[in-house]
Amino acid sequence: MHSDAPHPRHLARIGLGLTAAALLIAAAVVVRRPHPWARADIPAAQPRSADERLGELDRELAKNPSSLPALAEKGIILYRKGPAFYIKAIGALEDARDKGALDARIFRCLGEMYAQTGLPDYAAREYVRYLNNFPDNREARLLLGKSYYSSAKYRQAAEEFSTLLERGGGDIIALENLALSLYKSGDKTGAENIFSRMRGLGPQAARRAAFSQAGMAFEGGDYQSAVKALEELKNVSADATLSRPEVLRLYAKSLSKLGRNAESCDVWSELSALLPDDAEAKKEAARLRRRAGTGKGKSGGTSTSRRHSND
Repeated sequence: MHSDAPHPRHLARIGLGLTAAALLIAAAVVVRRPHPWARADIPAAQPRSADERLGELDRELAKNPSSLPALAEKGIILYRKGPAFYIKAIGALEDARDKGALDARIFRCLGEMYAQTGLPDYAAREYVRYLNNFPDNREARLLLGKSYYSSAKYRQAAEEFSTLLERGGGDIIALENLALSLYKSGDKTGAENIFSRMRGLGPQAARRAAFSQAGMAFEGGDYQSAVKALEELKNVSADATLSRPEVLRLYAKSLSKLGRNAESCDVWSELSALLPDDAEAKKEAARLRRRAGTGKGKSGGTSTSRRHSND
């Protein structure tokens, strides 16, 4: 197998369920973007059947297995069909790439599939190749930084987010990711400077800064500071930059760490009401109710009365 290709045991993860590979301190590295299938550089599928076109490409490849355009098109169509087809898509696109195809969409699609299947090192390699062709593509650079972060290469992540900002990508997302990367690389002063900059950009940016700092406080064991920051955020209406469920989840965990179990139970119950299918919220609310001996039944029932519990 080519040295750029993941080992088969890694690709086997695809069949076990796909998860985003960008875990931050309290949430995920913040990357909000249009669905990749809708991007201009990877055109949407034509009205006729994708399977019909795949059949044509397979017949063409049976005659000429080294047809680079056919391999690339086949891989891109399979990529568009979704995660269930990623193994085949990766195989076709790796084959095209390794045989010398220069279509930069190959690098972009491979990068996204590697990232979504938990292989950020491989994803970063492909994003670098894509950026060598399109150095001003903001989204790809953001995703490269995210891949470095997911690989614990925090200084490299910070460099990419800094480059993004230098090239005019000075939005909240890039700033927050830079601050978090600096923090994880050990540059806490640099991180605080970025958060201060965010707080001067308006209420939405200030809320994102507060949430990220709450996450850092939680990670560092300063649960009181985390609770203080989250108390100011928990009743804020959701907007494009802040998810109320994210806030409630971290708030509930922080309260529990302080032994404020009744309050934590209330917050988990509130989160469960917002997200009825959230298994963690149901489990934690039920566990804390049992621990308090309230016997309120299923997680959808009445929440506990507020009281402090240090059990």
